[in-house]
Amino acid sequence: MRPLVYTLAIGSLLTPLSAASDPLTVTVKNGSYYGVYQENYDQDLFLGMPYAQPPVGDLRFRIPESLNTTWSEPKNATEYSPECYGYGSDQWVLGNVISEDCLTINVVRPNGISEGAELPVAVWIHGGGFTEGGSRDPRYNQSYIIKEATDAGMPFIGVSINYRLHGFGFLWGTAVREAGVSNLGLKDQHLALRWVQENIAAFGGDPNKVTIWGESAGAMSVGYQLLACRRRT
Repeated sequence: MRPLVYTLAIGSLLTPLSAASDPLTVTVKNGSYYGVYQENYDQDLFLGMPYAQPPVGDLRFRIPESLNTTWSEPKNATEYSPECYGYGSDQWVLGNVISEDCLTINVVRPNGISEGAELPVAVWIHGGGFTEGGSRDPRYNQSYIIKEATDAGMPFIGVSINYRLHGFGFLWGTAVREAGVSNLGLKDQHLALRWVQENIAAFGGDPNKVTIWGESAGAMSVGYQLLACRRRT
């Protein structure tokens, strides 16, 4: 079955981006990506990078699996991916694009930072009641706070993620529980955090200095991830 996709064409509300004079290329575990330079905030953006296999077909309603493909040529990471399919007003406004194939991650860093910089990292988990929202929402643009921190002499690298929502990520019931596939959205978040540990150094981040933060359901997710981490130890 093909992934469900819905596009609402209202026009882009995202901050304008411009191409850098030299390609922004970063090599991660699976291959290389080229990003885009944001002139307004003097930042490098790497957007819409998959951190998991697309949760469609046989992987729909299943525990997320790490990306298992590799490539030799740099891939495009200059645009946000669709948000995960959900239900609510945030899914139908602000020019959002919606799809099941949505498990992606974004990295924003001050321009001029490269591998070895070991900057602190902040991973943003969006809110929306676990039923709506996504990292492409302009209200969750991290550029301003990263710019303020950089100007204050405390630069950091910002990361934001998508995770499955509503029925795709949080089905409940006896059969779901017995199959071990409850709270898939939280499992998506955990896999995204693992991707950060494995790859953020390539962007100039320090995997030992990662903070997770969020709003509303995103803040709840922080607590859930801490509890899950404690149980695993």
